[in-house]
Amino acid sequence: MREIEFSKATAKPEDGDIILMISDGVLGDCNGWIQQEMKLWDTKHSPRELAEFIVNSACERKLGKQRDDMTAIAIYVKEKR
Repeated sequence: MREIEFSKATAKPEDGDIILMISDGVLGDCNGWIQQEMKLWDTKHSPRELAEFIVNSACERKLGKQRDDMTAIAIYVKEKR
């Protein structure tokens, strides 16, 4: 079996944070647009809507030249009440 290398990071999410996990197919050769979109995102929309928006935006940017699958998962961190 082939050994796979990956990076590991630890973070402590806080109330109001958004965790966005995406596959490499979403990024393609450019990831700067995701940071810009996240700055403008309004959390009144659901995490599901954010994930769908990111995948749809990636598809539009590839203009039909999609060569890889695309996956996005969004999680909103909220303080336990």
